[in-house]
Amino acid sequence: MDEKIAATKFLPLPAGEHLELAWCPPGTFHMGSELDGKHVSSIEAPKHRRAIKRGFWIGLHTVTRNQWRAVMGDEPLPLDRGEIADRLPVVGVSWLHALEFVERINRYNPGLRAHLPSEAQWEYACRGGTETSWFFGDEMQNLERYAWTRETSADDIKPVGLLKPNPWGLFDVYGNVSEWCADDFEKYGRIDDDTSAVVEGSTSKIARGGSFDQPAWACRSSSREIIAQENPFNESVGLRVAVDASK
Repeated sequence: MDEKIAATKFLPLPAGEHLELAWCPPGTFHMGSELDGKHVSSIEAPKHRRAIKRGFWIGLHTVTRNQWRAVMGDEPLPLDRGEIADRLPVVGVSWLHALEFVERINRYNPGLRAHLPSEAQWEYACRGGTETSWFFGDEMQNLERYAWTRETSADDIKPVGLLKPNPWGLFDVYGNVSEWCADDFEKYGRIDDDTSAVVEGSTSKIARGGSFDQPAWACRSSSREIIAQENPFNESVGLRVAVDASK
């Protein structure tokens, strides 16, 4: 697997902080999974084709506590972890908090189009050009090289970027903390090329990637979680920022 990062750039934040972004080129992929009678949930089916018509940027890492404080002034769930605290993913973030975070980034960078990734964008970026259960293949025993899960995390979140990245340079897309997407929950039905977020007023939202307190099989490219948008107390949900390409 080629782990070379094709392109990155820095997005400035207040207080001297920044986000590092990776480029996701246009392309097509198959989203979701076919039911296998084992671990795949019915909300992951059917497997269907999606096309990313415009490339976009996405965070190499989930947003850290230090980055969140720089933008928001405080954090929703303070954690006492000593020297590693600032590199931990921010958690306890509701979907509404996450929207406010990206809106403030846009105000700080006029003309920027930062947002939560759509679910299609998230899975496309996670897969990094692959079609297997995980971006490294279909053998779950290799996951420990890339993800903090129930089996490897000692039941606690870890600083971002300690393990190996995916083919496009993204770290921790599986495990550690689940990541909010922009979408309302919907059963897959759009088999076309529309990769925009589905936001129609539902309070049930989607998080992706699985977390440190979930089993390895639940941390796959196609795994989906349904979480209420106002849930502010979940210690295993954070976010990753996407940015539209300049026209």
